[in-house]
Amino acid sequence: TGEDSVMSDPLVREAVDYAIDEQIIIDSLFGGFGTPTLGRVTPGINAAPVELYGQSNADPERARELLAAAGNGPGELTIKLQGPTGRYPQDAEMVEVIAVLLEEVGINTEVEILEWSAYLDQVWTPREIVDMGFVALANSMFDGWNAQRQIVCEGSWSASTNWCNERFTELVNGSAVELDLDMRAEMLNEAYYIVAEERPMIFMHQLQNLAGVASNVSWTPRPDELLWMFDAQPR
Repeated sequence: TGEDSVMSDPLVREAVDYAIDEQIIIDSLFGGFGTPTLGRVTPGINAAPVELYGQSNADPERARELLAAAGNGPGELTIKLQGPTGRYPQDAEMVEVIAVLLEEVGINTEVEILEWSAYLDQVWTPREIVDMGFVALANSMFDGWNAQRQIVCEGSWSASTNWCNERFTELVNGSAVELDLDMRAEMLNEAYYIVAEERPMIFMHQLQNLAGVASNVSWTPRPDELLWMFDAQPR
C-alpha cells in the first residue's frame, strides 16, 4: 500500500483485523476445513510461535471502536480490496466475503477482481495495490525465517506493504546466521509478534488441502504441497 493509503494508519489496520471473522470465511467457503491464525505459522514450522495458530481477533464491536478512535465514523472510510480469480480456492469469493465483513463495521469497500496474471502485475509491477490485496503464501522450508524474510526493510514485499521496521529487520536478518538455536527461536518469536502488533500483513487462516486418491493407488500427499507423483505406486 502507498503512504497515502488509509491502511497506513495502524488503528485502521487493527480495525480491519478485528472486523474479519476468519471462522465465517472457513465455514461458509471451505466447509470448515481451515484454522484461523494470527501469524504466518502452522504446526511443524521451525522457530516460530505456534501459539499464534488457532487464534482469531474477530470482534466487530472492537473494530468499530478502533475506527472511531482513528477519526472515522460509519461510512466515512473506504477501502479498496483487490484480488485474483482462478488462482486459489474460492479466491474471488473470499475477497467478497471480506468486503461484507468490513461493510458490517461501517467501512465502505470497493472490490476489484482480476484474472491471476493481471492481478500479479498489480502486485509486482508496478505494485498498484491501493489499500489491501489478497495473496496466499506457503512455506516449503518449514522455517520461521522463511516466513518473515520477505517483509524486512528492502525485502521483496517491502514495496508492496510500504512497511519497514528496523528492529524486525535486525531480528530476521540476524536469525539467518544465528547458530544458537534457542537464541534464534527467541529472535524469530519477537519478530513474529512485531508483525502481529503492527499488521503490515493481516493473516487470516490456514486451509486444509484435500486430496482424493484412487483405491488402487498408494500415494500420500507431501506437507510441502509439491505433487511429486513419482512416489505414487499401484497397490
